[in-house]
Amino acid sequence: MKTAGKFSAFFIQNIHFFILGGAFLLSSFALAVVLNFDMSRLELFGPTAKIYFAGIKNGLILSVIISLIAFGSFLFFQKKLRQILENLKRFFESLSNAKQNTLILLICLLFVFLSHGGNILNGYFNMDDFEIVGLNHSLPFSESILLPHGNDHVLLLFIAEMKALDLLFGLNPLPYNIFFFVLFALIPFFTYLTFKRLGFELSSFFIFLIIFAGASGWTEIFTGFYIMTVYPQVLLFFSIATWSYLAWLDSREKKYMTIFATALMCSLLVDTSGIWTIPTIIIFMIAVKSFKDGNPRTHNIHE
Repeated sequence: MKTAGKFSAFFIQNIHFFILGGAFLLSSFALAVVLNFDMSRLELFGPTAKIYFAGIKNGLILSVIISLIAFGSFLFFQKKLRQILENLKRFFESLSNAKQNTLILLICLLFVFLSHGGNILNGYFNMDDFEIVGLNHSLPFSESILLPHGNDHVLLLFIAEMKALDLLFGLNPLPYNIFFFVLFALIPFFTYLTFKRLGFELSSFFIFLIIFAGASGWTEIFTGFYIMTVYPQVLLFFSIATWSYLAWLDSREKKYMTIFATALMCSLLVDTSGIWTIPTIIIFMIAVKSFKDGNPRTHNIHE
C-alpha cells in the first residue's frame, strides 16, 4: 500500500512529464506508421490523396518536434523553467482579469500561428471544398441549404458560414484560412477560461496548448479540406459550453445559461457529429459539481 501511495504521489507530482512524454511517444509511433506506408497504394485515389497524405505526414513531423522540445525542456531544464514560470506567474497575477484574458488570447493566436502559419498563408481549395464553395458561389442561399454539401453531414450553420465567406471573399482561400484560424485559436482560449474556473494551475493550460495546438495533427484544416473544419468548430462550441456552464454555476446569471444553450445549439447545427456534445456535457455537469465542491480554489473566480 505504501509503495502504491508513493507511486501515486510521484505520478501526480510529475504528471506533466507523463503527459508530454506520452504525446511524444504517440506522435512518434504515428509518424513511424506513416513513413512506412506504401505510397503506391494511394495511386488508385488520384493525386489529391497524396496531397492529403503529405499534409498528415507534415503535421505529424511538426507534432514530434514540438512535443520533443516541450518534453526535453521540462525534463532537462525543470529547475530553470520552474523559476521562469514562477516569475511569469507573479507577473500574470499582478494583471487585472481582463488583461490576463487578453494576454492568454494573444498567446493562443500567436502559438497557433507559429505552429501552422505556413499552412494558413498558403492554403488552397481541395476535394470537397470545390463542391462546397461552388454551391455557395453559384446558388442563392435559399437553394444551397437544400443541397448536400461535402460528405453530406454538414448542417445549416456550416452552409451559412460558407455562403457568408463566399459573399465576402469569393474564391480567395486565404480569408477562409484566417477565419478558421481564429475559430481554432479560440478553442484553447475558452479551455483556459474553463481551467481557470476549475482552479487549475496556469502550467496545466500551457501543457494543453502545446499538445492540442502544437502536437496534434490539425494541418489539414489549414491546407484545404474546409469540410473538415466542422470538427474543430464542434470542439469550439463545446469549450464555450463548458466555460459558460461553470460561469453560470458560480454566478447564476442568466446570460451565461443563454450562452451555454446557444453554444450547444451551434454544435448541433454545424455538423451531425455535434451530437456527441450532449451526452458529454451531461457527464461534465454531473462531475464538475462534486469537483468544485471539494476544491476551494474554484470559488469566487471572476473573469
